[in-house]
Amino acid sequence: MTFYHGSPIANITELGTRSFTHDEIKSSMVYLTQSRAYALFYIRDLDVNYVTCDMTKEGYVRYYERFSEQLKTLYRDRSGYLYKCVDNGGFEQTPTRNVWVSKNPVIIESVEFIPDVYKEILKYEETGDIKVIRYEILTDEEKQDVYEMIVCSLYKSGLR
Repeated sequence: MTFYHGSPIANITELGTRSFTHDEIKSSMVYLTQSRAYALFYIRDLDVNYVTCDMTKEGYVRYYERFSEQLKTLYRDRSGYLYKCVDNGGFEQTPTRNVWVSKNPVIIESVEFIPDVYKEILKYEETGDIKVIRYEILTDEEKQDVYEMIVCSLYKSGLR
């Protein structure tokens, strides 16, 4: 099976275990996906951890905008790399649909440069492999829920 890892970092020959699990254990991991479209969302500003998407059981990526023009703001003119890997025998599926992890470093099979991530995402949106839930189509109640979620997140992180 082929797996992808999106990154803004060039010249990676081996994916190290620099990310951590989101549980209490905080184990070091490499995160991967079998979806090229999903991996695009991880070619991002590493200081802005605002990936608001998931994989549906139907197999497409659903991206949720949490503010107006979020997709364009975060990804337009952003370049990066899709690293293609093969399962080293140690990949484990996580509870999150189409997200896999490896506790060991992963060798890169090939790399693809993406000159504009936003344009690449829009191509997938045209084919239906990515569906964007635009902020503008949210109801007032949904926008209020987003606002409350952001405020709660700010308080939890100590940014008051």
